[in-house]
Amino acid sequence: DGYLDQIDEDVLVLSPSVRPDQRQLLEAVQRGVRLTSECELFYREYDGDLYAVTGSDGKSTTVSIAHRLLSVGRCYDRALLGGNIGTPLISLPHDGTGRSACVAELSSFQLMHAVPRANRALVTNLTPNHLDVHLSLEEYYNAKICLLNNAKEPILNADDILISSLCSRKDLYAVYACSTQNLPRAEHVFLLNERGISRDGTLWLDADALAPFSPLFQKNLLAAIALCDSKVDRDACIKALSSLSPLPHRHQTVCTLGGVTYVDSSADTTPSRTAATLSETTGDVILLAGGRGKGVSYDPLIPYLSRVRYAVLYGENREQIADFMREMGVFHALTDTLSAALARAHDAAQAGDTVLLSPMSTSHDQYADYRARAADLRAAIEALKQ
Repeated sequence: DGYLDQIDEDVLVLSPSVRPDQRQLLEAVQRGVRLTSECELFYREYDGDLYAVTGSDGKSTTVSIAHRLLSVGRCYDRALLGGNIGTPLISLPHDGTGRSACVAELSSFQLMHAVPRANRALVTNLTPNHLDVHLSLEEYYNAKICLLNNAKEPILNADDILISSLCSRKDLYAVYACSTQNLPRAEHVFLLNERGISRDGTLWLDADALAPFSPLFQKNLLAAIALCDSKVDRDACIKALSSLSPLPHRHQTVCTLGGVTYVDSSADTTPSRTAATLSETTGDVILLAGGRGKGVSYDPLIPYLSRVRYAVLYGENREQIADFMREMGVFHALTDTLSAALARAHDAAQAGDTVLLSPMSTSHDQYADYRARAADLRAAIEALKQ
């Protein structure tokens, strides 16, 4: 309490989670205090090319692929990766030696503090999120779309109707999509279909090269290829593809015990992410879900709830999820902790089932982050093996 009182610094660097419109901060600005953020400090100092990505889902995967593509290409002496993915941008080297590219994952919180004019930028998708912090969906969407609208070369996900409706740019560098219907005009078009990934009608990667990856990963790969267009040739892209793998804690199989598959998708912090994971999960699912909610609806799960045979709910928002599951007629149980939820799921599981941790919530009620939550799951699975 009172930690924002009596601010008398010349410059105050705000954490992304601190809203800049709080009364004490506005009063500090009136007194001459300058508010900034570590991202803004980086933008001011960095003189390389900035490739920026935001969105509700798929940001980390997209920037990881893009960073790999630029690393194997010959256009830059060095490729950097930072931002919301875990490495603060301000800690990246930007001493001006050689030609560098920085791939930045940016959250809506970071974009509320400063919007860069990136060389290229894209928004992966837009779904309701972070209403525990943002005052409205409009504020959340505007924070995201401003990145695209301020980019030197904007790249549009033409499959997302909301992004298309909010994007004010007509001078698009590229569009990417899985459908050719109603594509806006752009310099380049990247398509993903049964043949593979094409650029302006020419096949870039065939379907066989994409076969090891899930449809969601393929769409993130499509976005990354559009983002890095002209900076990486096809041979370098194929070379990078051979070493690509999905990021941890995203629909990742941990093990199989007694014919039951245990899957870690701890990075699923929204109902839309859980819905996407369920869409790619076959067979009957015992769903482990819960944590700290973001104030958004659970309705995105409705088309996929027929796959959930049993849900075991834990954490701070378990009662709210239980209300939804009860309304949808899904058999469920409540526990306090993830380890207790896993034990309940283990007792109920039958050969052929998938026990899936897809929390549709943040971890911050009980864990430092989703990685710590995943570590707890894996430790509990190891205990089951004993």
